[in-house]
Amino acid sequence: MARPREFDRTDAVEAAMNVFWEHGFEGASLSRLTGAMGLSKSSFYDTFESKRQLYLETIDHYNQTLAASRAASIIAAHDNPLKGVRKVFSTVIQDVVSGNPVRGCFINNCAGETGPDNKRAADLLAEGLTHVEHTFEIALRNAVTIGKLGTGKNPKELARYLASTLHGVIVVGKAKRDAAALEQIVDIAFEAVG
Repeated sequence: MARPREFDRTDAVEAAMNVFWEHGFEGASLSRLTGAMGLSKSSFYDTFESKRQLYLETIDHYNQTLAASRAASIIAAHDNPLKGVRKVFSTVIQDVVSGNPVRGCFINNCAGETGPDNKRAADLLAEGLTHVEHTFEIALRNAVTIGKLGTGKNPKELARYLASTLHGVIVVGKAKRDAAALEQIVDIAFEAVG
């Protein structure tokens, strides 16, 4: 009779996600992962089969729990959804320059490490990127509805543009913690939005 698992899978996946987030796929050694997860190597392989499979599970977990939820809550705190989207950018910039660990965006980091030959990872990463776009699109549609954004604007296209800008700001901010330069990028993006 097999011995029952004595750990919480979600907690283990979150711990692994944080290791991958901080060290990347290549830098996340098996011993670092099992240590953070509180698992023996045999339990690790019995549960997750491989480091690659665990990596995919952490991306999926991020998508289901964190992707866009912070942005949505920031936007929801504003009567003007366009100002809410702008606040998302300001919050991210503040995080980047504040001296907090500069881990960046988990999806951005994974996308930078994952080649196009890994279709499952690419699909999960595309899903994660789509969460932010969708959150921005809803906000922009609401902005059109309340007259804060012109009706001639395409919320879906603008949302994709702003999500791409956000990811770019995060990447640039990891390398160069210059709030004024990052805010300038965002100001130009919002001028284009109108």
